[in-house]
Amino acid sequence: MPANTGHTKSKPRPAKKAVAGAVKNTALDEEKRIFRELQKGLYHQFHAAFPDRLAPKTVLIIPSFTLDQEILSKVEGIVHYEERLLCLLMLLRMPRTQVIYYQRAH
Repeated sequence: MPANTGHTKSKPRPAKKAVAGAVKNTALDEEKRIFRELQKGLYHQFHAAFPDRLAPKTVLIIPSFTLDQEILSKVEGIVHYEERLLCLLMLLRMPRTQVIYYQRAH
């Protein structure tokens, strides 16, 4: 019988980083799935809200606040906010759309 040296062999455990990465990837995959589902409905929502592209419309733009670029670089998913705002520009393709840009006096 071999002598007990105090060392026991155990199965290697996955690194904590690998587990955390897998959880993050799973969450990211779920977020992407939800986004795709929401995106599917946008086409129908747009046409329900704007059935006649020649009808007069008014778009009121009220900027909320401006963030420092360093802070923005730390925000995950900031590109989605940018894309959302760019979609508003598509409304300008409708010929009878009036845009009002509200700016607070300093």
